Amino acid sequence: MSGIAEILNRAAKNCARKIARLKTDKRANVAMMFALMAPVLVGGLGMGMESAYWYVDQRQMQNAWMRRRSLRRPMERPTTPS
Repeated sequence: MSGIAEILNRAAKNCARKIARLKTDKRANVAMMFALMAPVLVGGLGMGMESAYWYVDQRQMQNAWMRRRSLRRPMERPTTPS
């Protein structure tokens, strides 16, 4: 059992050293920032596309309702007092 604990302890120390080294490393910052921001950018684009689709769908439903309404009864002309 001590063999597994020793392996896990060694792996944890190795991981901690690598994380500490990453804190001070200045190389590849652009790639790291892109990797962190890519999901946010893709999510924003997806929400923009979805809201545009909602808008188009709403306009199509309104236009269909207006076409149906105009077929059912002609639009009344406003009466002006003479």
